[in-house]
Amino acid sequence: MEAGLRFTNAANAAAIRTHGGITGGGNSHAHKHLLESGVGPSISMSKGVGRLMLASQIMIVLTLAILIFTLLFMSWRLNSSVNWYYAAAAPYMSEFSNHSMGIMRHADASTASLEEVMTQTQILAGTSIPELMESVNKTAAMVARMQEVAQNPVIKLSMG
Repeated sequence: MEAGLRFTNAANAAAIRTHGGITGGGNSHAHKHLLESGVGPSISMSKGVGRLMLASQIMIVLTLAILIFTLLFMSWRLNSSVNWYYAAAAPYMSEFSNHSMGIMRHADASTASLEEVMTQTQILAGTSIPELMESVNKTAAMVARMQEVAQNPVIKLSMG
């Protein structure tokens, strides 16, 4: 490969010296003029090296094109697969949604029923407490009467 590349600085050295030199001072206008006219450092290469570089660039472009095509194809396949799975799962998701809504309706009905039970329990407690107090008082009176009888047991027998 070294044989194919030749630097031509030596061929242009005289022209560079006459125009003030590219690196040795001189104005930038002279530098632009030298570079535009082809005077200055340049590289010449053989046809074999040029063909090799062209072939490698074509291979790089083809490899990139294959990679891009593969990525586009894979994304198209992924998109179609996701669409198929979405269509396949749609009835089950709809059923799941309906079932969830049924659960929520039952929970709401259960809460309303529980509220009704609590209201009825409060009403029952409000009306039954006076009767319960009366029953406890009567029981206490009956126990006191039994204690009296137990202290003075009297047996009366009657014939007749």
